[in-house]
Amino acid sequence: MGKLLTLHRWLGVATGLFLAIMAVTGIVLDHQDQLGSTGTIAIQNTLELARGTQIEAFPVSPSKALAIAFATVGERVAIHRLELRTIGGSLVYKLETSTKDEIYIDPVTGAVSKDTQDSLHLVSVAEMLHTGEGLINFPWLYDGIAVALLTLVPSGTYLFLKRQWL
Repeated sequence: MGKLLTLHRWLGVATGLFLAIMAVTGIVLDHQDQLGSTGTIAIQNTLELARGTQIEAFPVSPSKALAIAFATVGERVAIHRLELRTIGGSLVYKLETSTKDEIYIDPVTGAVSKDTQDSLHLVSVAEMLHTGEGLINFPWLYDGIAVALLTLVPSGTYLFLKRQWL
């Protein structure tokens, strides 16, 4: 029982830090809307979508929005997503770039509002820690942590039951 208790204790200490990081970053990611960027999008229009609306008929079509975005961020930056969203009661093109910047373009005037990721935000740090992306590219580490956590359950159960009955 002494070796099992020692193994259980050290696995608990080693994986406890990992579990604490997962818990804290999970809470941060769950509340990212309250912790994220506080910038406001200064776009106001009265466009509305109806059945049969031709998006290409907007004063700024999606292809023009892409051209405006490339003029804003440069040709070398890839654009991952173009969405037409309602933000603050206005229709807005939202573009996400490979540099994690978000560009908002007014479909009426072509006005650009940009939300950059120039500094590390709490939410982006939490996401990196929670997913492991960009930190440690060693998949066996996560497998080892998972095996250690799986070892803690039966060893803890055995130690608990043995103490209760002896």
